[in-house]
Amino acid sequence: MYKKMQRFFVILGLLLIMGCLGACSEEGEEEATVTINQVSQPEEQVPAEEDVVVLQDVMDKIPVVLYFADELGCLVAQQREIPKVDGIARVTMQELAKGPDPQSGLLPTLPPGTHLKDINIKDGVCIVDMSRELKENHAGGSSGEMLTVYSIVNTLTQFPTVERVKILVNGQVVNTLAGHVDLSVPLGRNDSIITSSQ
Repeated sequence: MYKKMQRFFVILGLLLIMGCLGACSEEGEEEATVTINQVSQPEEQVPAEEDVVVLQDVMDKIPVVLYFADELGCLVAQQREIPKVDGIARVTMQELAKGPDPQSGLLPTLPPGTHLKDINIKDGVCIVDMSRELKENHAGGSSGEMLTVYSIVNTLTQFPTVERVKILVNGQVVNTLAGHVDLSVPLGRNDSIITSSQ
């Protein structure tokens, strides 16, 4: 009888211990679950609309003058703001190649597909290297050639470091674009071809 009672208490004790362990284990799981759920992921910082600023708007800008053609065969100055960068002449020529603002009623002076390849300024002479389209796609005619050449020359001579402009085509010296304007020598500014009326 005593042994049966002893065995009973041993079994009872084991059952109580197992019950405690099970309860503790469940509590631990609940606590772990709560702890995991309570660890919030860092919220993604979305900038306010007023904080979203386009880089180009932040950059300082300066006005430059570009020369495009009117229907009467003259050059007309068009002011445009461009980012203030070290290679200002390069950016200006890239803007000239883009053509005039559509609302201006002016005509492009560079043939379709023409783009700037390189540009260097030394001792007052700006050597500007244009792509082959400047010559290959040129429509010809003395007036058209004058407008093309002096839109480049007059645009570049607005800068105090440029007195004359030497035009290359695809890295090569050319005598002329269409047989009328001598490009074998650097050219100075020509204000007589510019009109103030638009």
